[in-house]
Amino acid sequence: MTLQAAFDRSLERLTIAAEARAIGVAVSGGSDSMALMHLTAAWGRARGIRVEAATVDHKLRSESGAEAKAVAQLANALDLRHSILEWKGWDGAGNLQDAARKARPKLLGEWADDRDLDVVLLGHTANDIAETFLMRLARGSGVDGLASIPEWAPEPFLCRPLLEFDRERLRQWLTEGGVTWVEDPTNDDDRFDRVKARKALDALAPLGLSVERLNLAAGHMTRAKRSLWDNARAWSNAHVRADGGDLILDREALKLDDTDAPARVLSAAFQWIGGATYRPRYQALVAAATAVAAGESRTLGGVMLTAEGEGARMSRELASVAPANAGVPNSHGIPWDSRWLVHVRREAGAPSPSPIPKGHWVAALGDHLPQVPNWRELGQPRASLMATPAIFNEEGLVAAPAAGLSNGWAATLLPDFRTFLTAC
Repeated sequence: MTLQAAFDRSLERLTIAAEARAIGVAVSGGSDSMALMHLTAAWGRARGIRVEAATVDHKLRSESGAEAKAVAQLANALDLRHSILEWKGWDGAGNLQDAARKARPKLLGEWADDRDLDVVLLGHTANDIAETFLMRLARGSGVDGLASIPEWAPEPFLCRPLLEFDRERLRQWLTEGGVTWVEDPTNDDDRFDRVKARKALDALAPLGLSVERLNLAAGHMTRAKRSLWDNARAWSNAHVRADGGDLILDREALKLDDTDAPARVLSAAFQWIGGATYRPRYQALVAAATAVAAGESRTLGGVMLTAEGEGARMSRELASVAPANAGVPNSHGIPWDSRWLVHVRREAGAPSPSPIPKGHWVAALGDHLPQVPNWRELGQPRASLMATPAIFNEEGLVAAPAAGLSNGWAATLLPDFRTFLTAC
């Protein structure tokens, strides 16, 4: 089977991509993404589907701008519209490389919305799976960390159709077709763990630890991960319940040493409430659960864990909530603090919630709680309600729907915790 035919089969297997009206391709200029762009362009031409390309310029190297323009010329030669997405969001704090990596999905998502693209393809390959496996193994990762890179990224518009393809096969195909690519000098910089893992693969291959074998191991871990999460979801139904934006845990949920499910669900709860990309470290999770089981309180990742009855309550920490106007308004409302959608309450029969009127913004209710007449009737702690979204205008508080003051507004948890667990 030719590489194009194998790629076509891979993309057709991904139902959303196969049914798309328009597809985007993220192209850095390296061999993987260049192969992806050429393969997708041919796939789209054969089916009459619009394909566009974009290059994210993080401006981490002086050459990046010229390289992005070179990619644009190559895309245009394939009759693809190309966009250069410049990242200007680093504030100088924290890890620059990590911040750049996190910015990429956001920039691609905004591009997809602007260009009305149904899905954006990423060029990760089987080699990326093997390298990631080694990196996470070195960090002592468990089943979840050693599982394969998913075909669909957490953001529903990002898809990876090249995961079954070896990088060398892609490069050979490009070379045979006379297609060149950009060699990023950081790919040879031993300061980066991924470069070390890439070079380690060459040394490990004689032992049988090839890209293919490591992908096989990652696949086994993926199946184990699915089974563990299935068990965790069933366990959660019996031991965790929602109370507004809080979660109430029974005492079994604080016993992390007995089985896998409690720690798995507790870590997911921290992510859901706090909006963290990654799960808390296991030792920090155990320390927090142990302290709360003894009647103390703990804060971890912007989430308060407080003893309540024989179990605990998990709630958002007010000091860590998103700032005012943190979400970008869309046709449905304002996303806020990673899990809330604040919007004007939908009229009966309306297809979707109304957009936010001008002159209004969303922020934490905070010290405005006393202006909500009947907040005590909800039975939720004061601290929990203070961290819920409220709507303001120049005259002051307009509504606090999660605290009982609607005034024609609504605040919806998207996703709720059960749905969030389903996506894990």
